Amino acid sequence: MKPQEPAPPRGPASPQEPPAASPPGRTPRGARSPYRSVLKLQNFRRLWLGMTISSLGDWIGFFALLAITNRLAPRNSLAVAGLMMARMLPAFVIGPIAGVALDRLDKRKAMIVADLLRAALIASVPFLDTLPGLYAVAFLLETCALVWMPAKDALVPSLVPARWLVAANSLALFSTYGVFPLGALVFTGLVGTGQFLGAHFESLRGLGLNQENLALWIDTATFLVSVLLVSRIQFPGLAKSKRPIRLSVIWDELTEGLRYFRQRGEITRIVRGIGFALVGGGVIFSLGVPYTTEVLHGGAKGFGAMVAFLGTGMGVGVLLLGLVGHRLSKAWVFASGIISGGLALSLLSVVDRLELAIPVACALGACAGVAYATGFALLQEKVAEEVRGRTFASVQIVIRVSLFLSLTSFPALAELFSTQMSSEDGIRLSMAVGGLLSVAAGTLIARDVFKRRIES
Repeated sequence: MKPQEPAPPRGPASPQEPPAASPPGRTPRGARSPYRSVLKLQNFRRLWLGMTISSLGDWIGFFALLAITNRLAPRNSLAVAGLMMARMLPAFVIGPIAGVALDRLDKRKAMIVADLLRAALIASVPFLDTLPGLYAVAFLLETCALVWMPAKDALVPSLVPARWLVAANSLALFSTYGVFPLGALVFTGLVGTGQFLGAHFESLRGLGLNQENLALWIDTATFLVSVLLVSRIQFPGLAKSKRPIRLSVIWDELTEGLRYFRQRGEITRIVRGIGFALVGGGVIFSLGVPYTTEVLHGGAKGFGAMVAFLGTGMGVGVLLLGLVGHRLSKAWVFASGIISGGLALSLLSVVDRLELAIPVACALGACAGVAYATGFALLQEKVAEEVRGRTFASVQIVIRVSLFLSLTSFPALAELFSTQMSSEDGIRLSMAVGGLLSVAAGTLIARDVFKRRIES
């Protein structure tokens, strides 16, 4: 017998069950595929183009920030670690407050303001010459991202029919990670561009036409293009909250959101599965460099190849998912993707050659992309509009906290194992632990799906 979930809390501010998702306007007819169907929706197309362009700029700007950090503190690995830490901290400090605010604000306007602030912050970096200043910019950039990303995730169900949410999330995930190789190529090509401009345009020589500054200006321009596109999105029929934002009620709003999670156990199980899967899967990044260096003997180029094929696999996986995902059970695909990704990660722990590891990394990326896209589609279907801001802000916090735990715990675990065995075996065993943790997370989700605690 199917167990009953408790009802949502009563009261004027309490969320109710979300209605069946349907975008404003008519559904396009005669579409040949889910991708063509969803991209025919003008409002979603504008959102997706803005996200793709700003994601490309983000990657270019990220490489620039890393290069500037290395220039300000050469041969200091802690400097780069400090930059990454500055990007993690807002999840603990700003994330919960941003979620409460998003449930009370016009989400489109919040995205526009966040992009304008990011453009201004990136444009200020060429004038900074200290690490603390760079860390402050990284902190504020991530703060803006913690507003923009949950707002985007909360708006998608209002733009796209429920049956196309998998395709929409597949496109969103592809635009976020699929442009990574292009961003790397553009950043690399900016060396020659800066030299060419400086040599042929004397009036531009005083503008600092180096690789990093050109990258930062491109990143600034992409945020402004995103502002233009997002500002043209229309949401007819979307309810607007006029409740004021006061510090005195933030705590009440946070506790209400947590209460909603507890009462909607299905949502809690999905978010919990995403978190534990990321803790295990994050080992590929926390131990990726020593793995490719000491185990695969591929060096830094080997790690670059692994990351490139991981991203390629993710892109291919989500694109294929978008074509068939509307015909499949999202819950079972979600569980299967996490389990398969964990098995691929476990297989990597026993591989000892780069040419064998690359296709496994590609498969790992495909499984991770499939699980991520279907997990978000499930949440978008099930979360009431009144708490979508808090819910997706919470998901972004879970993602960052999970990756932080993975980045800090697995290197320590590998070091601990290495005291009892060789360094290579310690790395292998730690990666196997990460893979098994992901398999366990997927298995728990599959059990919940089987018992109808999670439905799609």
